[in-house]
Amino acid sequence: MSGIDDAKSSEDVYLVPGGCLALEKDEESGDEVQVVYDKVTLREMTGHEEDILSNDNMDINERLYKILGRCIEQLESSETGEVITDKKRLSESVNNMLMSDNITLLLRLRQVSIGDKITFKIRCPECKVSQSKSFDLRKLEHVPMKGDKKVRLREYKTKNGNIVQWQMVDGARQRSIDASQEQKFKRDRATKALMRRVQTINGEPVTLANLKDLPMKERMEIRRQFDDEGGVDTTINVTCTACGVDFITDMEVTGKGFFTHSESSEN
Repeated sequence: MSGIDDAKSSEDVYLVPGGCLALEKDEESGDEVQVVYDKVTLREMTGHEEDILSNDNMDINERLYKILGRCIEQLESSETGEVITDKKRLSESVNNMLMSDNITLLLRLRQVSIGDKITFKIRCPECKVSQSKSFDLRKLEHVPMKGDKKVRLREYKTKNGNIVQWQMVDGARQRSIDASQEQKFKRDRATKALMRRVQTINGEPVTLANLKDLPMKERMEIRRQFDDEGGVDTTINVTCTACGVDFITDMEVTGKGFFTHSESSEN
Protein backbone atom coordinates (compact mmCIF):
# COMPACT_ATOMS: atom_id res chain seq x y z
CA MET A 1 0.00 0.00 0.00
CA SER A 2 1.42 3.38 -0.94
CA GLY A 3 -0.14 5.19 2.03
CA ILE A 4 -1.50 8.00 -0.18
CA ASP A 5 -5.18 8.09 -1.12
CA ASP A 6 -6.19 8.67 -4.72
CA ALA A 7 -6.80 12.42 -4.78
CA LYS A 8 -10.21 13.64 -5.86
CA SER A 9 -8.66 16.86 -7.12
CA SER A 10 -5.50 18.90 -6.63
CA GLU A 11 -7.46 21.60 -4.79
CA ASP A 12 -10.72 22.07 -2.91
CA VAL A 13 -12.81 24.76 -1.20
CA TYR A 14 -13.30 24.70 2.56
CA LEU A 15 -15.26 26.79 5.05
CA VAL A 16 -13.34 27.86 8.17
CA PRO A 17 -14.97 28.76 11.52
CA GLY A 18 -13.94 32.42 11.77
CA GLY A 19 -12.24 33.53 8.59
CA CYS A 20 -9.76 36.20 7.60
CA LEU A 21 -10.82 39.71 8.68
CA ALA A 22 -9.89 42.44 6.20
CA LEU A 23 -10.77 46.10 5.65
CA GLU A 24 -12.23 46.75 2.19
CA LYS A 25 -13.58 49.95 0.62
CA ASP A 26 -17.33 49.96 0.12
CA GLU A 27 -18.04 50.84 -3.52
CA GLU A 28 -21.19 52.82 -2.71
CA SER A 29 -20.13 54.81 0.38
CA GLY A 30 -16.38 54.76 -0.08
CA ASP A 31 -16.02 53.86 3.60
CA GLU A 32 -13.82 51.05 4.85
CA VAL A 33 -15.80 48.07 6.09
CA GLN A 34 -14.79 44.78 7.65
CA VAL A 35 -15.19 41.75 5.42
CA VAL A 36 -14.89 38.15 6.62
CA TYR A 37 -13.29 35.81 4.10
CA ASP A 38 -14.28 32.38 5.34
CA LYS A 39 -14.22 30.23 2.18
CA VAL A 40 -10.70 29.02 1.42
CA THR A 41 -9.49 27.37 -1.78
CA LEU A 42 -6.55 25.12 -0.91
CA ARG A 43 -4.25 23.40 -3.36
CA GLU A 44 -2.28 20.30 -2.48
CA MET A 45 1.29 20.49 -1.24
CA THR A 46 4.13 19.98 -3.70
CA GLY A 47 7.80 19.22 -3.27
CA HIS A 48 8.40 22.91 -2.58
CA GLU A 49 6.23 22.75 0.53
CA GLU A 50 7.64 19.37 1.58
CA ASP A 51 11.12 20.90 1.57
CA ILE A 52 9.85 23.73 3.79
CA LEU A 53 8.31 21.15 6.14
CA SER A 54 11.67 19.37 6.35
CA ASN A 55 13.67 22.53 7.05
CA ASP A 56 14.69 22.05 10.67
CA ASN A 57 16.37 25.46 10.70
CA MET A 58 12.88 26.98 11.01
CA ASP A 59 10.47 26.70 13.93
CA ILE A 60 7.76 24.15 13.12
CA ASN A 61 4.99 26.73 13.49
CA GLU A 62 6.80 29.07 11.10
CA ARG A 63 7.06 26.24 8.60
CA LEU A 64 3.37 25.40 8.83
CA TYR A 65 2.29 29.05 8.48
CA LYS A 66 4.50 29.48 5.44
CA ILE A 67 3.16 26.32 3.84
CA LEU A 68 -0.45 27.32 4.47
CA GLY A 69 0.15 30.76 2.98
CA ARG A 70 1.64 29.21 -0.14
CA CYS A 71 -1.16 26.67 -0.58
CA ILE A 72 -4.09 29.10 -0.26
CA GLU A 73 -5.21 29.88 -3.82
CA GLN A 74 -8.22 32.07 -3.08
CA LEU A 75 -10.25 33.57 -0.25
CA GLU A 76 -13.95 34.32 -0.61
CA SER A 77 -16.53 35.93 1.65
CA SER A 78 -19.61 33.73 1.98
CA GLU A 79 -21.54 36.88 2.95
CA THR A 80 -20.56 39.31 0.17
CA GLY A 81 -19.02 37.10 -2.51
CA GLU A 82 -15.85 39.22 -2.57
CA VAL A 83 -12.64 37.33 -3.35
CA ILE A 84 -8.93 37.74 -2.76
CA THR A 85 -6.48 36.26 -5.26
CA ASP A 86 -3.45 38.50 -4.70
CA LYS A 87 -0.58 36.19 -3.72
CA LYS A 88 0.90 38.54 -1.14
CA ARG A 89 -2.43 39.02 0.63
CA LEU A 90 -3.08 35.30 0.54
CA SER A 91 0.29 34.45 2.05
CA GLU A 92 -0.32 36.97 4.86
CA SER A 93 -3.93 35.89 5.47
CA VAL A 94 -2.95 33.17 7.96
CA ASN A 95 -1.88 35.92 10.37
CA ASN A 96 -5.43 37.34 10.34
CA MET A 97 -7.15 34.00 10.78
CA LEU A 98 -7.94 32.49 14.15
CA MET A 99 -5.87 29.61 15.45
CA SER A 100 -8.99 27.47 15.06
CA ASP A 101 -9.06 28.43 11.35
CA ASN A 102 -5.41 27.53 10.87
CA ILE A 103 -5.83 24.18 12.61
CA THR A 104 -8.82 23.50 10.36
CA LEU A 105 -6.78 24.42 7.27
CA LEU A 106 -3.85 22.23 8.31
CA LEU A 107 -6.25 19.33 8.62
CA ARG A 108 -7.78 20.12 5.23
CA LEU A 109 -4.34 20.55 3.66
CA ARG A 110 -3.35 17.12 4.86
CA GLN A 111 -6.54 15.68 3.37
CA VAL A 112 -6.19 17.33 -0.03
CA SER A 113 -2.46 16.54 -0.22
CA ILE A 114 -2.26 12.98 1.14
CA GLY A 115 -5.75 11.70 1.84
CA ASP A 116 -8.38 11.20 4.52
CA LYS A 117 -6.86 8.23 6.32
CA ILE A 118 -3.95 8.38 8.70
CA THR A 119 -2.09 5.78 10.77
CA PHE A 120 -0.17 6.82 13.86
CA LYS A 121 1.61 5.24 16.80
CA ILE A 122 0.10 5.51 20.25
CA ARG A 123 0.94 4.10 23.68
CA CYS A 124 -1.84 2.73 25.86
CA PRO A 125 -1.97 4.65 29.18
CA GLU A 126 -3.01 1.47 30.99
CA CYS A 127 -0.75 -1.34 29.74
CA LYS A 128 1.88 0.92 28.08
CA VAL A 129 1.87 -1.15 24.88
CA SER A 130 2.71 0.85 21.72
CA GLN A 131 0.46 0.15 18.75
CA SER A 132 -0.60 1.48 15.35
CA LYS A 133 -4.04 3.01 14.95
CA SER A 134 -5.75 4.04 11.73
CA PHE A 135 -8.25 6.89 11.60
CA ASP A 136 -10.44 8.55 8.97
CA LEU A 137 -9.99 12.33 9.25
CA ARG A 138 -13.47 12.89 7.82
CA LYS A 139 -14.87 11.68 11.15
CA LEU A 140 -13.48 14.63 13.08
CA GLU A 141 -16.25 16.99 14.18
CA HIS A 142 -16.10 20.54 12.81
CA VAL A 143 -17.57 23.17 15.14
CA PRO A 144 -18.76 26.56 13.80
CA MET A 145 -17.83 29.83 15.48
CA LYS A 146 -20.46 31.26 17.84
CA GLY A 147 -21.74 34.79 17.48
CA ASP A 148 -20.64 37.55 15.14
CA LYS A 149 -17.52 36.51 13.20
CA LYS A 150 -16.35 40.13 13.14
CA VAL A 151 -16.33 40.42 16.94
CA ARG A 152 -13.09 38.87 18.15
CA LEU A 153 -12.98 40.67 21.52
CA ARG A 154 -15.62 39.14 23.78
CA GLU A 155 -16.85 39.94 27.30
CA TYR A 156 -18.08 37.43 29.87
CA LYS A 157 -19.35 37.70 33.44
CA THR A 158 -18.34 34.74 35.60
CA LYS A 159 -20.54 33.17 38.27
CA ASN A 160 -18.36 34.95 40.83
CA GLY A 161 -19.29 38.28 39.22
CA ASN A 162 -15.95 39.04 37.57
CA ILE A 163 -16.12 40.76 34.17
CA VAL A 164 -13.58 39.15 31.85
CA GLN A 165 -12.60 40.49 28.44
CA TRP A 166 -10.95 37.92 26.23
CA GLN A 167 -9.49 38.10 22.75
CA MET A 168 -9.71 35.38 20.15
CA VAL A 169 -6.20 34.42 19.11
CA ASP A 170 -5.18 34.84 15.49
CA GLY A 171 -1.99 33.63 13.86
CA ALA A 172 -0.04 36.84 14.38
CA ARG A 173 -0.94 37.06 18.08
CA GLN A 174 -0.12 33.39 18.63
CA ARG A 175 3.39 33.75 17.24
CA SER A 176 3.98 37.04 19.05
CA ILE A 177 3.04 35.53 22.39
CA ASP A 178 5.16 32.45 21.79
CA ALA A 179 8.19 34.52 20.85
CA SER A 180 8.00 36.95 23.78
CA GLN A 181 6.81 34.70 26.59
CA GLU A 182 8.13 31.22 25.88
CA GLN A 183 10.95 31.47 28.42
CA LYS A 184 9.21 33.81 30.85
CA PHE A 185 6.27 31.49 31.37
CA LYS A 186 8.05 28.18 30.96
CA ARG A 187 6.92 27.08 34.44
CA ASP A 188 3.38 28.50 34.18
CA ARG A 189 1.95 26.75 31.16
CA ALA A 190 -1.70 26.69 32.28
CA THR A 191 -1.71 30.39 33.12
CA LYS A 192 0.21 31.18 29.92
CA ALA A 193 -2.60 29.52 27.95
CA LEU A 194 -5.13 31.80 29.69
CA MET A 195 -2.99 34.87 29.00
CA ARG A 196 -3.14 34.16 25.28
CA ARG A 197 -6.76 35.25 25.37
CA VAL A 198 -7.73 37.03 28.60
CA GLN A 199 -7.14 40.80 28.30
CA THR A 200 -8.74 42.37 31.38
CA ILE A 201 -10.46 41.35 34.60
CA ASN A 202 -12.93 43.94 35.90
CA GLY A 203 -11.33 46.52 33.65
CA GLU A 204 -7.80 45.91 34.94
CA PRO A 205 -5.09 44.57 32.59
CA VAL A 206 -4.50 40.89 33.11
CA THR A 207 -1.35 39.84 34.94
CA LEU A 208 0.20 36.56 35.88
CA ALA A 209 -0.71 37.30 39.51
CA ASN A 210 -4.42 38.11 39.08
CA LEU A 211 -4.91 35.10 36.83
CA LYS A 212 -3.25 32.82 39.36
CA ASP A 213 -5.46 34.26 42.11
CA LEU A 214 -8.63 33.09 40.36
CA PRO A 215 -10.21 29.92 41.77
CA MET A 216 -9.76 26.78 39.67
CA LYS A 217 -13.51 26.55 38.94
CA GLU A 218 -13.55 30.11 37.64
CA ARG A 219 -10.51 29.51 35.43
CA MET A 220 -12.25 26.47 33.94
CA GLU A 221 -15.42 28.53 33.45
CA ILE A 222 -13.43 31.14 31.51
CA ARG A 223 -11.72 28.48 29.38
CA ARG A 224 -15.10 27.15 28.30
CA GLN A 225 -15.84 30.51 26.68
CA PHE A 226 -12.95 29.94 24.28
CA ASP A 227 -15.06 27.25 22.59
CA ASP A 228 -16.86 30.17 20.90
CA GLU A 229 -13.94 30.23 18.44
CA GLY A 230 -15.10 26.95 16.92
CA GLY A 231 -12.69 24.69 15.07
CA VAL A 232 -12.09 20.97 14.90
CA ASP A 233 -12.52 18.52 17.76
CA THR A 234 -9.28 16.54 17.43
CA THR A 235 -9.98 14.17 20.33
CA ILE A 236 -10.54 10.57 19.27
CA ASN A 237 -11.72 7.44 21.06
CA VAL A 238 -9.25 4.54 21.04
CA THR A 239 -9.51 0.90 22.14
CA CYS A 240 -6.24 -0.77 23.09
CA THR A 241 -5.66 -3.92 21.05
CA ALA A 242 -3.53 -5.40 23.86
CA CYS A 243 -5.63 -4.96 27.02
CA GLY A 244 -8.97 -3.76 25.63
CA VAL A 245 -9.15 -0.55 27.66
CA ASP A 246 -10.93 2.41 26.06
CA PHE A 247 -9.27 5.82 26.27
CA ILE A 248 -9.32 9.25 24.63
CA THR A 249 -6.34 10.83 22.91
CA ASP A 250 -5.76 14.11 21.11
CA MET A 251 -4.54 14.01 17.52
CA GLU A 252 -1.49 16.23 17.00
CA VAL A 253 -2.24 18.41 13.96
CA THR A 254 0.56 20.96 14.32
CA GLY A 255 3.48 18.54 14.20
CA LYS A 256 5.55 17.55 11.18
CA GLY A 257 4.50 13.94 11.65
CA PHE A 258 0.90 14.78 10.79
CA PHE A 259 1.98 15.25 7.17
CA THR A 260 4.24 12.21 7.04
CA HIS A 261 2.20 9.53 8.79
CA SER A 262 -0.01 7.72 6.29
CA GLU A 263 -2.24 4.69 6.17
CA SER A 264 0.28 1.90 6.14
CA SER A 265 -1.43 -0.63 8.41
CA GLU A 266 -4.85 -1.54 9.74
CA ASN A 267 -5.72 -1.73 13.41
